[in-house]
Amino acid sequence: NDRDRLIEDFKILRNGYDQELRESQAALNKVERSLRDATADLAAFGEEKDVLVRKANALESKDAHAELSKLSDELSKALSEKEREMKRVAAENDAYVRQLSAFSRSMASLQNDRDRLLEELAVSKRAVESRQGSSPETGAAA
Repeated sequence: NDRDRLIEDFKILRNGYDQELRESQAALNKVERSLRDATADLAAFGEEKDVLVRKANALESKDAHAELSKLSDELSKALSEKEREMKRVAAENDAYVRQLSAFSRSMASLQNDRDRLLEELAVSKRAVESRQGSSPETGAAA
């Protein structure tokens, strides 16, 4: 009957919503972990850079300029790599933010569908109760 169909439709919508929410939360957690890891890597790189600069200043060789230049090149390459990684993680984060926003819109739509189905169910229930209340069999049984 219509009531059972509406209830089943509601359960299907709710289950879909729950699954999508779990997937979105897992994706968001993954991005947050990646961002934390990248931030930690960047901080560690900053510390390593400071150590290398101190070592470079302490170098006492015949060709200090060449040694400093070599260290500078290495640091520049490492920094560029970290910047690329940060940009990649930021882009991934932006993509997940967009997905989460789309999910929120879908969730609102599902909630509207749920409210509509519940209202239809209530109307159907009132109609059935009204028919049962006005039926002669019900009046005789009561």
